[in-house]
Amino acid sequence: MNGDCDSIRPLVFAAVEDGLADEERAAVAAHLARCAPCRREMEAERALTRLLRRRAAGGAAIPRRRAWRRPAAAALVLGLGLAAVLSVLGGQPAYGSATPCTLTLGMRIEGGPAAPLLARNHLDVPRREVLTLRVRGLGALFVAGPAVLDLDRTADGWKTALLAGRLQATIDDGARLVVTSVFGERVLGAGMQVVSLDPASFASDGAEAADEPVELFHAGLDLFFVAEDPAGAEPLLRAALAAAESAGDRTLASDARFYLAAALGRQERWAAAVEVQEEWLRLSPGDGARHYVLFFQGRYLERLGRAAEARECWRTIEREDPASPLLESLPAGARSGAEE
Repeated sequence: MNGDCDSIRPLVFAAVEDGLADEERAAVAAHLARCAPCRREMEAERALTRLLRRRAAGGAAIPRRRAWRRPAAAALVLGLGLAAVLSVLGGQPAYGSATPCTLTLGMRIEGGPAAPLLARNHLDVPRREVLTLRVRGLGALFVAGPAVLDLDRTADGWKTALLAGRLQATIDDGARLVVTSVFGERVLGAGMQVVSLDPASFASDGAEAADEPVELFHAGLDLFFVAEDPAGAEPLLRAALAAAESAGDRTLASDARFYLAAALGRQERWAAAVEVQEEWLRLSPGDGARHYVLFFQGRYLERLGRAAEARECWRTIEREDPASPLLESLPAGARSGAEE
Protein backbone atom coordinates (compact mmCIF):
# COMPACT_ATOMS: atom_id res chain seq x y z
CA MET A 1 0.00 0.00 0.00
CA ASN A 2 1.09 3.60 -0.57
CA GLY A 3 0.05 7.02 0.62
CA ASP A 4 -2.88 7.30 -1.80
CA CYS A 5 -4.69 4.24 -0.48
CA ASP A 6 -6.47 6.04 2.36
CA SER A 7 -8.18 8.42 -0.05
CA ILE A 8 -8.88 5.79 -2.74
CA ARG A 9 -10.36 3.03 -0.54
CA PRO A 10 -13.57 4.98 0.31
CA LEU A 11 -14.27 5.30 -3.45
CA VAL A 12 -13.90 1.64 -4.37
CA PHE A 13 -17.51 0.73 -3.60
CA ALA A 14 -18.79 3.67 -5.65
CA ALA A 15 -16.49 2.66 -8.52
CA VAL A 16 -17.99 -0.83 -8.62
CA GLU A 17 -21.50 0.66 -8.61
CA ASP A 18 -20.51 3.13 -11.38
CA GLY A 19 -21.18 6.03 -9.07
CA LEU A 20 -18.06 8.14 -9.65
CA ALA A 21 -17.55 11.33 -11.58
CA ASP A 22 -15.11 11.15 -14.51
CA GLU A 23 -12.20 12.65 -12.58
CA GLU A 24 -12.82 10.30 -9.63
CA ARG A 25 -12.94 7.30 -11.93
CA ALA A 26 -9.65 8.32 -13.58
CA ALA A 27 -7.96 8.76 -10.19
CA VAL A 28 -9.14 5.32 -9.02
CA ALA A 29 -8.02 3.64 -12.26
CA ALA A 30 -4.57 5.23 -12.09
CA HIS A 31 -4.15 4.13 -8.50
CA LEU A 32 -5.33 0.56 -9.11
CA ALA A 33 -2.82 0.18 -11.94
CA ARG A 34 0.01 0.40 -9.42
CA CYS A 35 -1.54 -0.88 -6.16
CA ALA A 36 -2.19 -4.61 -5.70
CA PRO A 37 -3.94 -4.35 -2.26
CA CYS A 38 -6.50 -1.90 -3.63
CA ARG A 39 -7.03 -4.10 -6.69
CA ARG A 40 -7.87 -6.95 -4.31
CA GLU A 41 -10.28 -4.65 -2.50
CA MET A 42 -11.92 -3.85 -5.83
CA GLU A 43 -12.25 -7.54 -6.69
CA ALA A 44 -13.81 -8.25 -3.31
CA GLU A 45 -16.37 -5.48 -3.91
CA ARG A 46 -17.15 -6.87 -7.36
CA ALA A 47 -17.60 -10.37 -5.97
CA LEU A 48 -20.03 -9.07 -3.35
CA THR A 49 -21.98 -7.14 -5.99
CA ARG A 50 -22.26 -10.27 -8.16
CA LEU A 51 -23.49 -12.25 -5.16
CA LEU A 52 -26.14 -9.67 -4.30
CA ARG A 53 -27.36 -9.56 -7.88
CA ARG A 54 -27.64 -13.35 -7.99
CA ARG A 55 -29.64 -13.26 -4.77
CA ALA A 56 -31.89 -10.56 -6.18
CA ALA A 57 -32.49 -12.61 -9.34
CA GLY A 58 -33.49 -15.55 -7.14
CA GLY A 59 -35.94 -13.47 -5.14
CA ALA A 60 -33.80 -13.29 -1.98
CA ALA A 61 -33.66 -10.13 0.11
CA ILE A 62 -30.70 -7.88 -0.58
CA PRO A 63 -28.84 -6.52 2.44
CA ARG A 64 -28.73 -2.74 2.62
CA ARG A 65 -25.72 -1.02 1.12
CA ARG A 66 -22.68 -1.08 3.28
CA ALA A 67 -21.54 1.83 5.38
CA TRP A 68 -19.80 4.90 4.03
CA ARG A 69 -16.22 4.57 5.17
CA ARG A 70 -14.64 7.65 6.61
CA PRO A 71 -11.16 8.29 5.20
CA ALA A 72 -8.32 7.32 7.49
CA ALA A 73 -6.48 9.88 9.58
CA ALA A 74 -4.20 11.06 6.78
CA ALA A 75 -7.20 12.11 4.69
CA LEU A 76 -9.30 13.66 7.45
CA VAL A 77 -9.63 17.42 7.54
CA LEU A 78 -9.72 19.27 10.84
CA GLY A 79 -11.46 22.60 11.27
CA LEU A 80 -13.05 22.62 7.82
CA GLY A 81 -14.67 25.95 6.90
CA LEU A 82 -17.60 26.05 4.51
CA ALA A 83 -15.80 28.42 2.16
CA ALA A 84 -12.71 26.24 2.05
CA VAL A 85 -12.02 24.21 -1.05
CA LEU A 86 -10.17 21.08 -0.05
CA SER A 87 -7.90 19.16 -2.34
CA VAL A 88 -8.51 15.41 -2.37
CA LEU A 89 -7.61 12.93 -5.07
CA GLY A 90 -5.23 15.37 -6.68
CA GLY A 91 -7.50 18.41 -7.02
CA GLN A 92 -11.08 17.17 -6.66
CA PRO A 93 -12.99 19.76 -4.59
CA ALA A 94 -14.75 18.93 -1.36
CA TYR A 95 -18.22 20.34 -0.90
CA GLY A 96 -18.32 20.59 2.87
CA SER A 97 -17.64 18.47 5.93
CA ALA A 98 -19.04 15.51 7.86
CA THR A 99 -18.35 15.56 11.60
CA PRO A 100 -19.38 12.65 13.87
CA CYS A 101 -20.20 13.07 17.54
CA THR A 102 -20.76 10.36 20.17
CA LEU A 103 -21.47 9.91 23.85
CA THR A 104 -18.30 8.27 25.16
CA LEU A 105 -18.05 5.60 27.85
CA GLY A 106 -16.62 8.28 30.12
CA MET A 107 -20.02 10.04 29.86
CA ARG A 108 -18.53 12.86 27.78
CA ILE A 109 -19.76 14.16 24.45
CA GLU A 110 -16.91 13.80 22.00
CA GLY A 111 -16.67 15.08 18.45
CA GLY A 112 -14.61 13.25 15.87
CA PRO A 113 -12.52 14.78 13.10
CA ALA A 114 -14.27 16.28 10.12
CA ALA A 115 -14.10 14.42 6.82
CA PRO A 116 -14.66 16.06 3.42
CA LEU A 117 -17.92 15.61 1.56
CA LEU A 118 -17.54 14.54 -2.06
CA ALA A 119 -20.01 14.87 -4.92
CA ARG A 120 -21.44 11.46 -3.98
CA ASN A 121 -21.59 10.22 -0.38
CA HIS A 122 -23.09 7.08 1.14
CA LEU A 123 -23.58 7.71 4.86
CA ASP A 124 -24.39 5.01 7.40
CA VAL A 125 -24.73 6.55 10.87
CA PRO A 126 -24.70 4.00 13.71
CA ARG A 127 -26.86 4.21 16.80
CA ARG A 128 -25.55 6.51 19.55
CA GLU A 129 -23.77 8.67 16.96
CA VAL A 130 -24.89 11.87 15.31
CA LEU A 131 -23.39 13.23 12.13
CA THR A 132 -23.34 16.94 11.32
CA LEU A 133 -23.01 17.69 7.61
CA ARG A 134 -22.12 21.24 6.60
CA VAL A 135 -22.74 21.47 2.87
CA ARG A 136 -21.37 24.42 0.92
CA GLY A 137 -24.18 26.29 -0.84
CA LEU A 138 -26.93 24.29 0.90
CA GLY A 139 -26.81 24.53 4.69
CA ALA A 140 -26.47 21.91 7.42
CA LEU A 141 -27.88 18.44 8.01
CA PHE A 142 -28.04 16.83 11.45
CA VAL A 143 -28.42 13.04 11.28
CA ALA A 144 -29.02 10.91 14.37
CA GLY A 145 -28.24 7.23 14.05
CA PRO A 146 -29.34 4.72 13.18
CA ALA A 147 -29.78 6.28 9.76
CA VAL A 148 -28.69 5.57 6.20
CA LEU A 149 -28.73 8.05 3.33
CA ASP A 150 -27.11 8.90 0.02
CA LEU A 151 -26.18 12.57 -0.44
CA ASP A 152 -25.43 13.56 -4.04
CA ARG A 153 -24.57 16.79 -5.83
CA THR A 154 -26.39 17.18 -9.15
CA ALA A 155 -26.55 19.83 -11.85
CA ASP A 156 -29.68 21.21 -10.13
CA GLY A 157 -28.32 21.23 -6.59
CA TRP A 158 -28.27 18.62 -3.82
CA LYS A 159 -30.46 15.59 -3.32
CA THR A 160 -30.53 12.86 -0.70
CA ALA A 161 -32.09 9.43 -0.72
CA LEU A 162 -33.24 8.61 2.83
CA LEU A 163 -32.88 4.85 3.20
CA ALA A 164 -33.36 4.55 6.97
CA GLY A 165 -33.87 6.79 9.98
CA ARG A 166 -34.41 10.55 9.97
CA LEU A 167 -32.57 13.82 9.41
CA GLN A 168 -32.86 17.46 10.40
CA ALA A 169 -32.06 20.00 7.68
CA THR A 170 -31.39 23.72 8.04
CA ILE A 171 -31.45 25.05 4.48
CA ASP A 172 -29.91 28.41 3.51
CA ASP A 173 -31.99 31.13 1.86
CA GLY A 174 -32.26 30.48 -1.87
CA ALA A 175 -31.16 26.84 -1.57
CA ARG A 176 -33.17 23.62 -1.76
CA LEU A 177 -32.70 19.96 -0.95
CA VAL A 178 -34.62 17.19 -2.68
CA VAL A 179 -35.30 14.25 -0.35
CA THR A 180 -36.47 10.96 -1.85
CA SER A 181 -37.59 7.75 -0.18
CA VAL A 182 -39.80 4.74 -0.77
CA PHE A 183 -42.71 7.01 0.25
CA GLY A 184 -42.08 9.61 -2.44
CA GLU A 185 -40.23 12.90 -2.82
CA ARG A 186 -40.13 16.05 -0.72
CA VAL A 187 -38.44 19.36 -1.55
CA LEU A 188 -37.01 21.29 1.40
CA GLY A 189 -36.69 25.06 1.09
CA ALA A 190 -35.11 27.61 3.42
CA GLY A 191 -35.43 27.03 7.15
CA MET A 192 -35.27 24.09 9.55
CA GLN A 193 -37.23 20.93 8.83
CA VAL A 194 -37.14 17.31 9.98
CA VAL A 195 -37.77 14.39 7.64
CA SER A 196 -38.19 10.79 8.76
CA LEU A 197 -38.70 7.58 6.83
CA ASP A 198 -42.47 7.41 7.21
CA PRO A 199 -45.45 8.26 4.99
CA ALA A 200 -46.44 11.37 6.99
CA SER A 201 -43.10 13.05 6.33
CA PHE A 202 -43.67 12.76 2.59
CA ALA A 203 -47.39 13.64 2.56
CA SER A 204 -48.24 17.13 1.27
CA ASP A 205 -44.56 18.11 1.35
CA GLY A 206 -44.40 17.16 5.02
CA ALA A 207 -47.14 19.59 6.14
CA GLU A 208 -48.89 16.81 8.05
CA ALA A 209 -45.70 15.96 9.88
CA ALA A 210 -45.48 19.27 11.77
CA ASP A 211 -45.00 18.92 15.54
CA GLU A 212 -44.58 15.18 15.19
CA PRO A 213 -42.58 13.34 17.90
CA VAL A 214 -39.55 13.23 15.61
CA GLU A 215 -39.31 17.06 15.62
CA LEU A 216 -39.28 17.08 19.42
CA PHE A 217 -36.73 14.27 19.47
CA HIS A 218 -34.36 16.06 17.08
CA ALA A 219 -34.70 19.34 18.94
CA GLY A 220 -33.72 17.51 22.14
CA LEU A 221 -30.75 15.83 20.48
CA ASP A 222 -29.63 19.16 19.04
CA LEU A 223 -29.49 20.62 22.55
CA PHE A 224 -27.85 17.51 23.97
CA PHE A 225 -25.08 17.05 21.39
CA VAL A 226 -24.56 20.45 19.77
CA ALA A 227 -25.34 22.90 22.58
CA GLU A 228 -24.29 20.35 25.26
CA ASP A 229 -27.29 21.45 27.33
CA PRO A 230 -28.68 18.24 28.91
CA ALA A 231 -31.04 20.18 31.18
CA GLY A 232 -32.57 21.91 28.17
CA ALA A 233 -32.71 18.65 26.24
CA GLU A 234 -34.55 16.79 29.02
CA PRO A 235 -38.06 18.31 28.63
CA LEU A 236 -37.92 17.95 24.84
CA LEU A 237 -36.90 14.30 25.09
CA ARG A 238 -39.67 13.67 27.65
CA ALA A 239 -42.18 15.30 25.30
CA ALA A 240 -40.85 13.25 22.37
CA LEU A 241 -41.15 10.08 24.45
CA ALA A 242 -44.75 10.83 25.45
CA ALA A 243 -45.72 11.74 21.87
CA ALA A 244 -44.01 8.66 20.42
CA GLU A 245 -45.77 6.38 22.90
CA SER A 246 -49.11 8.04 22.14
CA ALA A 247 -48.49 7.52 18.40
CA GLY A 248 -47.42 3.91 18.94
CA ASP A 249 -43.91 4.55 17.55
CA ARG A 250 -41.94 2.09 19.65
CA THR A 251 -38.64 2.70 17.84
CA LEU A 252 -38.70 6.44 18.43
CA ALA A 253 -39.91 5.93 22.00
CA SER A 254 -36.94 3.64 22.63
CA ASP A 255 -34.49 6.18 21.20
CA ALA A 256 -36.05 9.05 23.18
CA ARG A 257 -35.90 7.03 26.40
CA PHE A 258 -32.27 6.08 25.69
CA TYR A 259 -31.17 9.71 25.31
CA LEU A 260 -33.38 10.87 28.19
CA ALA A 261 -31.40 8.56 30.47
CA ALA A 262 -28.18 10.01 29.05
CA ALA A 263 -29.40 13.58 29.60
CA LEU A 264 -30.25 12.76 33.22
CA GLY A 265 -26.88 11.12 33.69
CA ARG A 266 -25.09 14.15 32.27
CA GLN A 267 -26.89 16.21 34.94
CA GLU A 268 -25.61 13.75 37.59
CA ARG A 269 -29.17 12.80 38.46
CA TRP A 270 -28.12 9.19 38.82
CA ALA A 271 -31.27 7.76 40.46
CA ALA A 272 -33.59 9.28 37.85
CA ALA A 273 -31.32 8.00 35.07
CA VAL A 274 -31.34 4.46 36.50
CA GLU A 275 -35.13 4.51 36.68
CA VAL A 276 -35.40 5.44 32.99
CA GLN A 277 -32.81 2.80 32.08
CA GLU A 278 -34.74 0.10 33.94
CA GLU A 279 -37.82 0.97 31.90
CA TRP A 280 -35.76 0.96 28.68
CA LEU A 281 -34.32 -2.48 29.47
CA ARG A 282 -37.78 -3.84 30.25
CA LEU A 283 -39.33 -2.54 27.03
CA SER A 284 -36.38 -3.13 24.68
CA PRO A 285 -34.99 -6.56 25.68
CA GLY A 286 -33.60 -7.42 22.24
CA ASP A 287 -32.21 -4.01 21.34
CA GLY A 288 -28.60 -3.92 20.15
CA ALA A 289 -27.85 -1.12 22.62
CA ARG A 290 -28.71 -3.31 25.63
CA HIS A 291 -25.12 -3.78 26.81
CA TYR A 292 -24.37 -0.11 26.31
CA VAL A 293 -27.30 0.79 28.60
CA LEU A 294 -26.17 -1.79 31.16
CA PHE A 295 -22.66 -0.31 31.09
CA PHE A 296 -23.94 3.18 31.89
CA GLN A 297 -26.42 1.86 34.42
CA GLY A 298 -23.48 0.33 36.27
CA ARG A 299 -21.70 3.70 36.18
CA TYR A 300 -24.72 5.46 37.65
CA LEU A 301 -25.29 2.79 40.32
CA GLU A 302 -21.62 3.03 41.27
CA ARG A 303 -22.04 6.77 41.87
CA LEU A 304 -25.09 6.06 44.03
CA GLY A 305 -22.96 3.79 46.24
CA ARG A 306 -24.73 0.64 45.03
CA ALA A 307 -21.53 -1.18 44.10
CA ALA A 308 -22.93 -4.73 44.12
CA GLU A 309 -25.71 -3.78 41.71
CA ALA A 310 -23.21 -1.97 39.49
CA ARG A 311 -20.99 -5.07 39.30
CA GLU A 312 -24.02 -7.21 38.41
CA CYS A 313 -24.79 -4.93 35.46
CA TRP A 314 -21.24 -5.28 34.16
CA ARG A 315 -21.08 -9.03 34.79
CA THR A 316 -24.31 -9.45 32.85
CA ILE A 317 -22.47 -7.98 29.88
CA GLU A 318 -19.58 -10.36 30.49
CA ARG A 319 -21.85 -13.41 30.72
CA GLU A 320 -23.78 -12.52 27.57
CA ASP A 321 -20.80 -11.37 25.50
CA PRO A 322 -17.36 -12.26 26.92
CA ALA A 323 -15.69 -10.53 23.94
CA SER A 324 -17.57 -7.23 24.35
CA PRO A 325 -15.22 -4.23 23.93
CA LEU A 326 -17.18 -2.54 26.74
CA LEU A 327 -15.43 -4.84 29.21
CA GLU A 328 -12.12 -3.11 28.54
CA SER A 329 -13.53 0.11 30.02
CA LEU A 330 -14.77 -1.40 33.29
CA PRO A 331 -13.23 -0.23 36.57
CA ALA A 332 -10.76 -2.52 38.30
CA GLY A 333 -12.45 -5.39 40.16
CA ALA A 334 -15.67 -5.20 38.16
CA ARG A 335 -15.18 -8.40 36.16
CA SER A 336 -16.12 -11.80 37.52
CA GLY A 337 -12.53 -13.04 37.65
CA ALA A 338 -11.42 -10.18 39.90
CA GLU A 339 -11.13 -10.27 43.66
CA GLU A 340 -14.22 -9.16 45.59
